[in-house]
Amino acid sequence: MRYLELLSRLFPSADKASAEIINLSAILNLPKGTEFFASDIHGEYEAFSHTLRNGSGSIRLKIDDVFGDSLSENEKRSLATLIYYPREKMELVLSQVDDAEAWYAVTLRAGASSPCASAPRRSTRARASARRCRRISPTSSRS
Repeated sequence: MRYLELLSRLFPSADKASAEIINLSAILNLPKGTEFFASDIHGEYEAFSHTLRNGSGSIRLKIDDVFGDSLSENEKRSLATLIYYPREKMELVLSQVDDAEAWYAVTLRAGASSPCASAPRRSTRARASARRCRRISPTSSRS
């Protein structure tokens, strides 16, 4: 009975409840994302770690999509390494530049159009599930 009371607060009319059911049904019918299975069964930690860090090549493809011909191949490789291994690459880069603040300014400005910023949001199913769970939780204090 408590769930029905909470639901009636969130969806005061049959139209609003129906609209939410239709929306959630549509979200549940969206295509699922690609799943990738890998295992470190032979103790090849470095290769396994690299595969995880580079998204099995998808990050490099995204860099190519976003930057196209505006970056050289060397700059693309450098950016990819920065994304895959940020601590290690930052130590190397900062040891080689004279003005770290200028490097940060240029890099962060370029980061506004980075592969991460232009990546599509693919968490609709997860957000819908979290929203649904939050809404019907008996301990919810939302009204």
